[in-house]
Amino acid sequence: MPVLYMLHGYPGHPAALMRWMAPMLDTAFERGAAPFIVAVPDGNSTAHSDTEWADSVDGRTLVESSLIRRILPAVEGPTPRSAGMRAIGGFSIGGYGAMNLGLRHPDLFGQVVSVSGYFRVDDTSGMFAKHRAAIAANTPDTMVRAASGRRFLLIESKNESEPLIAGQAADFAGRLRSCHCAGDVELRMERGDHNVDFVGAQTPAIVAFLDAGWRRPVQ
Repeated sequence: MPVLYMLHGYPGHPAALMRWMAPMLDTAFERGAAPFIVAVPDGNSTAHSDTEWADSVDGRTLVESSLIRRILPAVEGPTPRSAGMRAIGGFSIGGYGAMNLGLRHPDLFGQVVSVSGYFRVDDTSGMFAKHRAAIAANTPDTMVRAASGRRFLLIESKNESEPLIAGQAADFAGRLRSCHCAGDVELRMERGDHNVDFVGAQTPAIVAFLDAGWRRPVQ
């Protein structure tokens, strides 16, 4: 089956995210959507509280490396998925992380979902230590050309009050469309608040988007 790697927000934890998503996933699958695996890794660290789902410059927090080198193989085992059978998504900082990792590793993820995400560095814990090269390498706003052939779903609440996030989905969708490089870009502005309940409410839309884009290998 295809796999969606779903990244939680900050402060956040996998169990809190899945509490709201799991019932909606069950309903969507019961109604006919092709089932897929949802893996929700833990992106927390004791060295840097706000990890940005990245590797820190000081080497003390290696969330990106852990996800790519350890978690993907652990989830997929002896049948590693192609990019067309693998998606990455996230909420809030996880939305940033999903977009950042999706663009940094276009060979791994064919679809990217950002729910209430942002697309420039907000490094409150010194992950990138103000290093220009590290910041540039983790800024989705300037990486849209890496979107070639990939599918993107951006969801934001109409009631979004976080200055870092408000208006970001529409702006980034515009960047993706202007570069004429993404395979498909869907923007959804929905009612809700900045919380995991909003992610649960948007899960049917996430399932429908992914269901239309999985590229299963020819048997």
